[in-house]
Amino acid sequence: MPGRKTEVDNLLNFKLIEQIPFPEDQPEIKKEYLHIKKLMFKGDGESACLAVVRYSKDILASSNLKDIASYCKMHHITYLTTMDFLCQAVKNGQLTKSACDNFIQRVLKAGSRLPVKKWEEYECREI
Repeated sequence: MPGRKTEVDNLLNFKLIEQIPFPEDQPEIKKEYLHIKKLMFKGDGESACLAVVRYSKDILASSNLKDIASYCKMHHITYLTTMDFLCQAVKNGQLTKSACDNFIQRVLKAGSRLPVKKWEEYECREI
């Protein structure tokens, strides 16, 4: 997403996230990447993330459930959504329910999708 490059660069620069290079030396991951991309018609990012997480047993974080949910369920991959992060932030006292409502409204107004329009409508899942 072109508008998010600065935000992602900041996360990387402040070492809040780590960029993981695609494992070119692991043929099963490369093969799975090509399978996902060509036969499942996923984008480069989703294809790479799904292929890597399938073989690394890491956890996938994505707000694009349409592209990742069925694959993750089929391969027993744990994934986190935007709402999971909000749940954890509320549980830890990092966000209030009011702040979550504000966030949800901004996301919806920007044209993105979430499963609810208000925080109180959402039931956090156990992960």
